[in-house]
Amino acid sequence: MAKPIIPSESWIASDFSPETFGRLTTISSPYKPEGAKSPVQDFVCSCGKKVTKPVSSVRSGNTSSCGCIKKEILAKKNKENAKHGYFGTPTYRSWSSMIVRCEDTSHVAYHNYGGRGIKIDQELRTFEGFLKYLGERPTKEHTLDRIDVNGNYEPGNVRWATRKEQSTNKRNTINIRVGEESGDLNYWHEKTGISKGALHYRISKGWTPEQVLGLAVRPRSRTIYIEYRGRRLSTYEWSKEIGVSASVIKQRLREGRPIDEVLSGNNQKIIYLEALGERLTLAEWSKRTGLPVGTLRHRIYRNWNPHDVVSRPYLSKTPIVPLE
Repeated sequence: MAKPIIPSESWIASDFSPETFGRLTTISSPYKPEGAKSPVQDFVCSCGKKVTKPVSSVRSGNTSSCGCIKKEILAKKNKENAKHGYFGTPTYRSWSSMIVRCEDTSHVAYHNYGGRGIKIDQELRTFEGFLKYLGERPTKEHTLDRIDVNGNYEPGNVRWATRKEQSTNKRNTINIRVGEESGDLNYWHEKTGISKGALHYRISKGWTPEQVLGLAVRPRSRTIYIEYRGRRLSTYEWSKEIGVSASVIKQRLREGRPIDEVLSGNNQKIIYLEALGERLTLAEWSKRTGLPVGTLRHRIYRNWNPHDVVSRPYLSKTPIVPLE
């Protein structure tokens, strides 16, 4: 890499202090051209070329030269192609992608490779060494893979692998181990017939590996009984009677609702209204006044006075046809 050059004084404002980012050295303060969305800055590259680049792109490390780095990499590729004749082949592209991911800070995937400290062994740095160790890419389904996803590109840790094989070798892969046997969700799905969604759900609920795979019986949750109006039934039995799921009944209990509300067949929260010296549910006020429950609820949400909620007449937009 060429050494950064010292910008000519004629390029730099009198009140400006140059900074260097990679091969780029600033020769102006940031400014925002008319119509631009973000500020830019003028730079001189170590190769001598003056360029204007977005400030955020340079300072974040996404841009580190005027473009000469990519030209040098391409020139190197062309030079090497004259030796082996593999330029442009799938095998060569795999090798060059490995180099760029680990060494080009402007590459979109650099933060997952070079940015994480992933290095390339000297034996694999040249395409000849790469080809000698791995051979040509077997099929179009195969791509370059590191056996240890946190390890370097080095002999013993690289291979050609299919997408399915690589899916078991990711940083976010969920593996289940029972005894000496270990595998990812795909492996256990094929072996047990349990869907991957069910396996993932059981893991998220904290089940043991044996319980996840159906090799051990999971203890039943504690049965909850509710005593109401002289009857003592489980939440499951009450759910059959009132037509509301047991999970909804349990949720109402956790919220601390009154028992008559917990065992209401209505999925909506029961609202009580105190007016005219009485405390009744909206359903009871509806029967008493002839007003629809929805109207009563709407008036409460509009912060009406309780007396007006139950006393003011209902003005329906639908004309009432008198019975003959």
